[in-house]
Amino acid sequence: MTYMDETTLAPENGAEEKVQLTADDILNFEPQIDYKGYSPIEVDRFLDIVMNDYDVFAEQIRKLEEVNRRQAEEIVSLRSELAELKEAEEEKEPEPEITEEPEPEPNPFASGTNADMLRRLARLEAAVFGGRKL
Repeated sequence: MTYMDETTLAPENGAEEKVQLTADDILNFEPQIDYKGYSPIEVDRFLDIVMNDYDVFAEQIRKLEEVNRRQAEEIVSLRSELAELKEAEEEKEPEPEITEEPEPEPNPFASGTNADMLRRLARLEAAVFGGRKL
């Protein structure tokens, strides 16, 4: 009979528990047949291994249920904290909204300096009057 590679489960106390059998090992177990039937010693050894594996599984389930319970408590705690924060935010006075006025579009006809206006006026006069003097 071949047993599976031992899967190590690390319990919290530091001791290693090992699962020794797979479902196929249990299903395919065939003890040697004695003149009176199956060898009681071999059957007892096999059943001891099965019992040990069930103990390992039961301990692992207990630990996972404990982790699950703690995480459920943490979820409840975080949900209540979130609800309190939402209530505090709703009670807080709203800050006045600051709206930015849009920048005025630049006017191509408006200039910032008098010199620009004089240059434009001179160009306009030259275009209209064609360089003639009045």
